[in-house]
Amino acid sequence: MTRAAAGILTLAALGLCTDAHAQDAVFEFLGQGFAHDVSADGSVITGNGRDPQYAPFIWNETFLDTVPLGCSPADVGLQGAGTPDISDDGQFIAATIACENPSGDPFVTLGRWDDWSWTQLVAPPLPPEAGLLDSSYGSAWGMSGDGHTVVGLFWRPGMAATGLAHACYWTDRDGVPEFVDLADSIGDGASRASAANFDGTVIGGWDEDDVNRARRACVWVNGVQTYLRDAPGGLTSEVTAVNSDGTVVGGLAFDGTGTQVATIWSFNGAGWDETIVGALPGTFPGFGLSSITGFSSDGSIAVGFNRPDFAPSYTGFVWTQGTGILPARDYFEDLGATIPTTFEISQVSAISADGTTYVGFGYEPAGAEPFVPYSFRVVLPGAPSCACDWNEDGSLNDQDFFDWTNDFFSASGPQGGADFNGDTFENDQDWFDFTNCFFTPAAGCE
Repeated sequence: MTRAAAGILTLAALGLCTDAHAQDAVFEFLGQGFAHDVSADGSVITGNGRDPQYAPFIWNETFLDTVPLGCSPADVGLQGAGTPDISDDGQFIAATIACENPSGDPFVTLGRWDDWSWTQLVAPPLPPEAGLLDSSYGSAWGMSGDGHTVVGLFWRPGMAATGLAHACYWTDRDGVPEFVDLADSIGDGASRASAANFDGTVIGGWDEDDVNRARRACVWVNGVQTYLRDAPGGLTSEVTAVNSDGTVVGGLAFDGTGTQVATIWSFNGAGWDETIVGALPGTFPGFGLSSITGFSSDGSIAVGFNRPDFAPSYTGFVWTQGTGILPARDYFEDLGATIPTTFEISQVSAISADGTTYVGFGYEPAGAEPFVPYSFRVVLPGAPSCACDWNEDGSLNDQDFFDWTNDFFSASGPQGGADFNGDTFENDQDWFDFTNCFFTPAAGCE
């Protein structure tokens, strides 16, 4: 179809779309899989799909489902750890991916996705002592908001006495790709980098103490490590989330009852103040667990998961200073969201920087497929979540269609053209994707 032919669609159909936008929080399913991260404005989401083979996926408002990005370690019979993460602008995705060496043998490593292709970040030539361990060079666990720093770990075969895994990061923020071993000057245990702030100057994670081999929460600020918790008696702690400016980090640590609970550390200008967030009511002391997985930009809202006892059953939570820690269902329903009664939210993985969009995953234990994970997002009132609100006035109506049509045929306008689906081409597919969004709007876009 040519642009001219596409433009012949009858404008009488515009009456099908009324001037409306959500007044309550909106809950929607994205597809099967595990949503892990969301862009700053809530419009682009990444995670691991259930099929095919737990591949990293991307979702945005122009797609009808999650879209696999390929390079899954399971595709080549390998295992890969880590979590996919997305940059604030939705351009970059970091994940653990599968690649092949020149001889055709598969291996697993850290990767970054951009413009529908993957780049392997840790592969020969390797840092000193690095190498393949069970066909893996390492795994990706986090990424900076600007997308130019990927954090995780790399493997050191035969170095069990001084840590098989070392925390690391890859960056190109200065224009030249660089790989850094964060654990190069610390103790003899293993370590991992799990999260980073917007520009990658603050990285959170853990390393093991030399006596008990227990994880200790730590941060690296411009490469300088600070421990946030000691590990007396082998009590574990770790950092798994960092806010945008790096002044608030979170994860888990032991409380006074011997339970690993959600914990926040805030920088006061000279050091780090600890706040025990705790666990959801009903969590059994000594056996339960809760942990923070994400923050809003300013660190005032935290999300995560809670396990009430030793059984593998989890509940997602939301924390604010005003509400304390609440089950995610209670928090979202208080904001007007309608959530199927049979669906159990297992984890709230991330929150957009502006605090308006939450993503995570859960299950329907009483449904026909009780072990199938489903990704979801919750969009709060006022969230800029509607891609086909072309003039960005907060309302989807006829004017958006006229403005879009003008930009499509003139390739100009406030959006800088009409590449609606972000694939760098302006063509018929953009027309189909926009009209699909406009006439069958997603949640928060009605």
